[in-house]
Amino acid sequence: MSDLFQSIEEAKDERQAIQMADGIIPNAEELHDCEVKAVMRQCYPDGDKAKEYFELVEKKRGHLAAQKLRDDVRAEWKKRRVEMAGQV
Repeated sequence: MSDLFQSIEEAKDERQAIQMADGIIPNAEELHDCEVKAVMRQCYPDGDKAKEYFELVEKKRGHLAAQKLRDDVRAEWKKRRVEMAGQV
């Protein structure tokens, strides 16, 4: 699913360009948090879509980066399910 990966990368690049233009230098953790939110927006609750994205991340950035992203998205996924269950 190249389109998903490309759209998230484009959003990250755009955010970084805007911040740099404003004199803000984003750190790696900020960018990671932004990516977690983007994956949640674009993939939740479609686990297959998320899996495809993580596979692309692993190919491009390696296993450790993909695993960290996967773990953090899973934590957010769980949090969202708990929040939604409480609204029933």
